[in-house]
Amino acid sequence: MRKPLVLTIVFVFACGVTLSSIMAFAQEDYNIPAWIKNNAAWWSEGQIDDASFVSGIKYMIENGIMEISQGDNQVPSGLYEENQRLNSLLTEYQNANDGFVKNEKALYAEINSLKAQLQAAQSTNTAGSSSVQKIQDKGDFYVVYVPSDNYSDYVPWVKNGMNNSPQFFDKAVDWLNQTFRLPYDVPIFFHECGVTNAYYDRSAKEIVLCYELIEDYYNKSYFMFSHVGDDYVGYATLGATDYVLYHELAHAFIDIYDLKITGLEEDVADQFSAYMLEEFSGDVEPNISSQPSGTYSLVGQDSIIFAALINKISHSEAQFQPAVFADTHSLNIQRFYNLACYAYGSNTDYSGNIVEYGLLPEHRAQNCEREYNQIATAWDNLLVQFFK
Repeated sequence: MRKPLVLTIVFVFACGVTLSSIMAFAQEDYNIPAWIKNNAAWWSEGQIDDASFVSGIKYMIENGIMEISQGDNQVPSGLYEENQRLNSLLTEYQNANDGFVKNEKALYAEINSLKAQLQAAQSTNTAGSSSVQKIQDKGDFYVVYVPSDNYSDYVPWVKNGMNNSPQFFDKAVDWLNQTFRLPYDVPIFFHECGVTNAYYDRSAKEIVLCYELIEDYYNKSYFMFSHVGDDYVGYATLGATDYVLYHELAHAFIDIYDLKITGLEEDVADQFSAYMLEEFSGDVEPNISSQPSGTYSLVGQDSIIFAALINKISHSEAQFQPAVFADTHSLNIQRFYNLACYAYGSNTDYSGNIVEYGLLPEHRAQNCEREYNQIATAWDNLLVQFFK
């Protein structure tokens, strides 16, 4: 163990004086034990440390082995006082050395603690980088429109879009591929399923949107907006379907990126869809002309609201069996209020009529901006490492 340089110099000087005194005045009158002589030899050869040798010297002085005679061999004046002073000095050295050892142990303990904290911080800071390295951009989303005899009217409509919005979903997928990194290709199928549904298949790594679901959305949009016109019915159907695409995309991202989430995944997927449509719809926003004199712009706010309203209608049609309450999806009426809140919270000016018309109660509406901002912040942090 390294000792303070100044204390070591004092120790060597003190021992030099004491040893010279012993050699000069105590050849016969001092009965020096053999182990002290051995200690001196070993200390000079570096076989024992300073503290052990000092302990031996102190032992001789304190136990009278180095007895100062007042007879024939008179001790020179002042030598006794000098020995006492040196004894005190050696004691101070021992105490200082002990204190240094104690402080040195504390110092190394502190250093080790700081090292551990630094390593933990580095692990946290590089966790994102490790994930980035794992997700290399080796794949793309791509859309497949599967022909269907039973839904032949919907296949070209979904593929080509309405009026001035050709290849709406292809353009949305192009934007996704320009924005996110994928480790492998992920197909998005539009096809006949035999059931009204949309889902992400974890084993096949594919998204499926069923023509049956699109037909159901069209019928419900017609019920709500037929008085406005057929083009607006188509606009609402396309918007609600776009919402479902991002809902299923959330399931895909959670699986592909191994995202850590809390709560029911279906609720999280609803939040993700609202986040994507609000934050990024302007990047892929098509124009949908209803008439030569007017143009609809598929904005995220409208898609969220259309999806909310369709959930409200679905709630009125629901048969409340136990299976409905046990489902992983929240109740349709709950999803309606949640989506209405996200739409209002993300843009209170654009969606203010949700509250004015009494669709969203005031006591919920007053917290919607905070709710949406919390969702947006969470998804910003989750996705930032996967953007190109």
